[in-house]
Amino acid sequence: IIVRKANSVVYTGPLDAYIDGCYGPLGYRSLRFETKRWNGENQDVAAMTHTDRETPYTCVIEHEHLEFGDQPVSWMIWEYLEEWKPGAEPIYPIINDEKNQRTFAVYELAQKEEDVLLRGWLAEYKYYDMDKTIASALVLFQEKFG
Repeated sequence: IIVRKANSVVYTGPLDAYIDGCYGPLGYRSLRFETKRWNGENQDVAAMTHTDRETPYTCVIEHEHLEFGDQPVSWMIWEYLEEWKPGAEPIYPIINDEKNQRTFAVYELAQKEEDVLLRGWLAEYKYYDMDKTIASALVLFQEKFG
């Protein structure tokens, strides 16, 4: 039994999970993190994204910049894309291949609840930059709640 205490619900999780996977799984990507104490040269920014094929990781986060100081030692986190398997945390929708787009279309049509607002990478099954993700949510809330 689901008891709702609000007129609307914003769902940001995987759409196939919301509808109990009844049309089969959608594909996702997951992440693996490596954290290391870092004595080397810093990268001058908190997060550096790498999009080239030669670099094995997608992002490096340096904590020194998040802690606003000039510490003698910093901590770095490297993010590596991983194949998603059931039970792992889905982070990104997989590349939009034909099979996943067909499956997503069925889930999208099956989602009929007007009071459930689907937003975000996993619920919309699309990867887009964070500024556009936030803009999408703001537009939705403006339209729905004025």
